[in-house]
Amino acid sequence: MKKILFSSFLLLSFICQAQEPDFVLHINKSNPCNLDSVFDHTFHRFVFTPDTAVYQDSNAIPTDPIPYKAHNKVDYDTRLIYFVHGLGGNDKSWDAVDDAHMDEYVYTPLKVDYETHQRDFKEASFEVYNEMNKLRLSALYNNNKTLTTDKPYAIGHSQGGLVLRDMDRKYETNYDARFNKGNRQFHGLITFCTPHLGDRIAISQAELSKLSADFSYIIGNAALKKQVAKFSVKAPFFSKQLKKLSTSGSLLLESLSTNLIVDGISTMSKGQQAPMTQQYGPQAHYVTQTMNYSNMDIPKALFYAEESDPILFKIATYMLGPSASDFVHYPRFGANDDQQIEKGVNELRAKLIADIKSHQKEAEKIRKKIDRTNIPIVGLAYLLTKQSKLNQLQIQEEAIAAEVEAVEFIEKVNTMYKTIIGAIDVRRLFKREIDGYWCITGSKEVTKTIPYKGKTTFKLDIKHKVVTPNLCDGNKTIPIYRNVSVEQPTDAVLSVKSQKGFPGCHDRYKLLLNEVREYDTNNSFMGIRQQSDVNHIQMLNCWQTDEALRRIYEGRGVPVFFKLREK
Repeated sequence: MKKILFSSFLLLSFICQAQEPDFVLHINKSNPCNLDSVFDHTFHRFVFTPDTAVYQDSNAIPTDPIPYKAHNKVDYDTRLIYFVHGLGGNDKSWDAVDDAHMDEYVYTPLKVDYETHQRDFKEASFEVYNEMNKLRLSALYNNNKTLTTDKPYAIGHSQGGLVLRDMDRKYETNYDARFNKGNRQFHGLITFCTPHLGDRIAISQAELSKLSADFSYIIGNAALKKQVAKFSVKAPFFSKQLKKLSTSGSLLLESLSTNLIVDGISTMSKGQQAPMTQQYGPQAHYVTQTMNYSNMDIPKALFYAEESDPILFKIATYMLGPSASDFVHYPRFGANDDQQIEKGVNELRAKLIADIKSHQKEAEKIRKKIDRTNIPIVGLAYLLTKQSKLNQLQIQEEAIAAEVEAVEFIEKVNTMYKTIIGAIDVRRLFKREIDGYWCITGSKEVTKTIPYKGKTTFKLDIKHKVVTPNLCDGNKTIPIYRNVSVEQPTDAVLSVKSQKGFPGCHDRYKLLLNEVREYDTNNSFMGIRQQSDVNHIQMLNCWQTDEALRRIYEGRGVPVFFKLREK
């Protein structure tokens, strides 16, 4: 997912740097985003029976799972937990958190990588199947073939949750020789920020490209016009040439924004856009029919995230800078400040407003000079001087217009982005809601002087506001209406509704990422506080994910199946 959205903000970073030297963004091109029931369950314990021939070739990948065999639990038992990444991700996506709690709980984390196999769900599921086998055998080999395990389970982020659901469906329906009940590789499933009901942004490449191009052109054009206007003051006799340069520069910017960015995004995301993302677009057959499947025999839970405004700039923090899962740039569970881009854009807006005022003053000075040159001193000199000043004035006015357009775009781009991801329905931006009632207790005569009419006497209601009609002590109530924006909460990529739409997952196991641990100055645990505001990428390495994993491992709010043994 990050590759699709990354380029939407790429040019903006350079523009911001040009506009405001103190606002410097680090762009990480090498790290793609990953911008991508209480069950009464009896534990069945298993042991691996390895095929020693497999270990003679470290690159060998078994085509069929090695069978599990029951055994009695012993002290060194451990749970295998598979971590599966989302669209455009890889085995590094869970890097910051997968092994974070191994000092506290007994488990072995295994990070699945299907980065190069995201053409469709059939390909992705098969690759994850092979990866799980390979990782399981490797874990066994690294433990001197003594590793024993309770039933493994899987945790999937974003698209990874859908891939796991696809595999679960195939296992349970005996899809083929590999995917059948006897070969099941995981026996419980938890999703994080997964588009269970489809993903609007997955099929919005053209709209995202257009928004990116518009942003780049509008902000870039404002920067261009400012520089031309600045230079025209220093070199007024070159105003004619500068005006031509400004026009041609704007045309070049428009062309680059339209062609370079739109085509670039299309090229970069081609492999991720089709056909796999098309399979889970809103109302896609794969989501509404094929994946509308509920296996009640395995425990399941989900975590969903909800981000606050401005969602576009907050998620851009992890697209223009290091991804949240970048363990080099962020400490463990340290990707918590998502306001860097927001602050930078606010600074840019303030700078644009200051520039508008500056150019308005300069334009006014030029107008006064034009008025003072109405009387020709020397005919040709008069004409040249006046034309030069008219050119200067036009340059200043064009700068003002471009900067006003940029300010207005900055103020509305977050709403435009919400429309693209489906958080706002353009067909129904507002709805009317009753916001109390006017309680009419009588009337009074009021005399006022109306222009062109003189003194006029009319009646005014004597009224006060009440919450409900039954609280009115008068003889009449009138509803008070207000317009409320119609908007779905999101994690800045997916709607909460889609994240929570896991078929067969009980409502009690649909958990918001909103718990954060608090510590005192001596690093002693004090308790847990409520804090949401987590976005789709940030959840891979934030405080809320720390506590979410603890909730899983301790069986708090999730089926007891997922509970681990504490060390």
